[in-house]
Order: sequence, then C-alpha cells, then structure tokens
Amino acid sequence: MNKKIILSPIVATIVLALGIQAHASISNEEPPTEQEKTLTVLEDGSQVLNTSSIARNVIGFGGTTPLEITVKDGRIVSVVALPNSETPSYFIRLIDLFSAWDGMSIEEAKSAQVDAVTGATYSSKAVIENVKYGMEYLQKVNKENEQ
Repeated sequence: MNKKIILSPIVATIVLALGIQAHASISNEEPPTEQEKTLTVLEDGSQVLNTSSIARNVIGFGGTTPLEITVKDGRIVSVVALPNSETPSYFIRLIDLFSAWDGMSIEEAKSAQVDAVTGATYSSKAVIENVKYGMEYLQKVNKENEQ
C-alpha cells in the first residue's frame, strides 16, 4: 500500500533548511564569513537575508526565531522561518503572517503595522521584529554599496 506524506509549508521549509545546513556542514569548502551567512546575493540580483546573527537578541516563546527574507528589485518576495525552538503547534498558526510583507518595499516593511497572531503572540512579535531588524540591516548594506 502506498501512503503519501503531506507536509505543511512551514514543516517542509524547516526540513529543507535542516537538510541544507547538514549538507553545508559536510562540505570541504571554507566556512562562510558572518556577512556571507547573513546576506547572499543571487545571480538574478535577489538578496537573501538570514536574520540569525543580526536579530539574535529577538526572542519568541521558545528562543530565537530566525528568518530567511528574500528581496528582489527592492521588494520582499518571501519570508521563511528557519529552524527554531518555538512550539510547533503554536508556530504553525503563523503561516499567514509570513506573507504579510510580500510585495512591500524595504521601507514599507520596516514601518508596517503587522498584527500578532492570537494564541502565538510571543512568536508573532519575534517574527515581526526579525523582519524589522532584517530590513534595517538590508537598507544599511544597500546604502553602503551605493557609495
């Protein structure tokens, strides 16, 4: 009998991120620098920001809540949760929160008034703060690169 396993988008993202981290840890390449871990620029010009180091003081219910934020042409394409210690049954409630910034400019995302999800308030506030920290960092880096 064939059984299909269906993963929620958040669980699938976490599983994928863990697999990528495991693959990177067994690579023979030099470990990336702190800035390389924080910001990656893809061939199409998209910027992929990892908030692990820049928002490590932002704490949810179970600890830090790092995100991967992708920005293309100055607009947010996606916000994805990275591995964290939040309670999965509560963190899953944030599924709609991650798309709240889609299409926003960096400046719009920094000042957006995004509501926390009832029942997952600590986790929500941590995600919202991560996005703000991330956009402030990205804005700073982009200004430095313009000069």
